[in-house]
Amino acid sequence: MCITEYLGGRRQLQSRLFIALAVVAIALFGLVSTTARASAQAAQSWSVTPAGGSPDQPGTRPDLSYTVDAGTSITDTIQVWNYGAEPIQLKVYAADALITSEGSYDLRPSNEAPTDVAAWTILSSNTVTVAASSVTAINVSIAVPKDALPGDHPGGIVASVATPTTNADGAQVLVEKRVGTRLNVRVNGDIVPSAAIKNVSVAYSGSLNPIAPGSVKVNYTFVNTGNTRLAGTVRLELSGIAGSKSVDLPEVPVTMPGNNLDQSFTVADVWPTGPITAKVIFTPKDDPGIADLQSIASASGSGSTIAIPFGQLLSIIVIVGLVVLYRRRRQAKIDRLVAAATATPRTPPTPPTEDREPEPVG
Repeated sequence: MCITEYLGGRRQLQSRLFIALAVVAIALFGLVSTTARASAQAAQSWSVTPAGGSPDQPGTRPDLSYTVDAGTSITDTIQVWNYGAEPIQLKVYAADALITSEGSYDLRPSNEAPTDVAAWTILSSNTVTVAASSVTAINVSIAVPKDALPGDHPGGIVASVATPTTNADGAQVLVEKRVGTRLNVRVNGDIVPSAAIKNVSVAYSGSLNPIAPGSVKVNYTFVNTGNTRLAGTVRLELSGIAGSKSVDLPEVPVTMPGNNLDQSFTVADVWPTGPITAKVIFTPKDDPGIADLQSIASASGSGSTIAIPFGQLLSIIVIVGLVVLYRRRRQAKIDRLVAAATATPRTPPTPPTEDREPEPVG
């Protein structure tokens, strides 16, 4: 090999090595940049609270709640807090409330036009940049229409950040992270808190083990049939031939007027004793603005089923079958012994005789 070829090969090797290092550096830079962006996004933390007496301290009110006449104008202030180490830009808006299928309080998305309390609400600013470890105040104005229906009108005010991301299909989408405070305007008038327990169904699931109890599954639908918010406790009463059993079920969270909430619960250790009746009883939590709420808005519903003791019946059938089989075999044995003892004995045959002359004596 000549010197020129050697030097040319060495230059090619160095060039390839340089390109490889450059690619690795770019990849590492992208990884570091992505990690830095993710860390910065993860470090973002903020909240929205009703304003208190001090501009640098959060208020003590849990939410924005008002009881007014139709046609009233309300003014208030919220505070947007940035707990992060960097400034944050937020979109601030009002939204009407909804209850999810799991029973959670939520707000309608920002791209959905408001039709209730959010449509009455105007903010002094819909975009705000909050400095690091700081707070910004936003004025709130609510103009309640003169024809607003009596009852509760729930919603909320949120501050959000939209972050671009890639979904499962590889498309770029915006994910909105929202933090907010609840808003409720109760319009005076004919306030009618009311609830109903509907579609109560009961199903018993037994066991083939005769010494093990089964379980009862109860499904029901809670319906807020009034015009106010409702939340409360639920009790299940099971009754049958063998007695009764009372169980506290999960509470009904805050529901809006017209909301339906499907619930399901399983009660263990129930013996199959025939007809079983399940009664679901709802008791609302107290509301300072409504007198005698528990007597007005309590509700109940019932359903029934038949708990057939399959395991116990199968055991009885098996035991009876074994007893019958044992008695039959025992009787057959006795019959054979009796037959053998009482059978007519057979006469043995007479041996043949021979005519012989007597032998002389002497």
